[in-house]
Amino acid sequence: MGRLAAGVAHELNTPLGAVLTMVGSLLRKEEDANKKKRLSIVKDAVEKCKDIINKLLVYSRSPVQTEQGLTFSRFVRSDTNLNSIISGIGEMMSEELKTDNIELNLNLGELPPLRANGSQWSHVFTNLIANARDALKENKVSDPKISVTSAMRNGKRMVTGADNGPGVPEAHRAKIFEPFFTTKEVGRGTGLGLAICREIVRKHKGDMFIKEAEGGGALFEITLDP
Repeated sequence: MGRLAAGVAHELNTPLGAVLTMVGSLLRKEEDANKKKRLSIVKDAVEKCKDIINKLLVYSRSPVQTEQGLTFSRFVRSDTNLNSIISGIGEMMSEELKTDNIELNLNLGELPPLRANGSQWSHVFTNLIANARDALKENKVSDPKISVTSAMRNGKRMVTGADNGPGVPEAHRAKIFEPFFTTKEVGRGTGLGLAICREIVRKHKGDMFIKEAEGGGALFEITLDP
């Protein structure tokens, strides 16, 4: 798996590097403020992709190297504002959601900084919003909505992501976080997204649950200890 991860990282880093170079060049030459803003969003997204891919190389190192402190979760943490990450993901996905006529509502309360891996949390929130979007589209929900809420509850950071779709059947909820479990068609989902999201949350001393949203949609709740 380590050799596979290293090979994938190497192969993907080359085209992503080319994209990053071209976007950087366009950004330096662009004078229109709106276009510069969009190019900056693209640049940030590509840099996050490269960052995630580079972390895959950790898994190709030997256990001895890993024990010396090169673990995935330790050497990339810094003080992180979860609300800023959520807002950034919302902005990055806004055009795509508008195309599908999906309304995204962000209700972000004040949260203290978290010592965290920002790239991993970007993955979590991107995955949750993308899954909600897919469920709303596939089920052709009228007036589709996604909401993300953050707040402090009982001394803990809490973030919820909910939609007004059909929700997740009770029979699937017990398996929803299992690796390779997916309700999507063959070729459309690996079943790894939510499993990885929950692992990321747990590495940050938290947990992730699935519940039924008000009105019957799906609701994912993340709680983080102080």
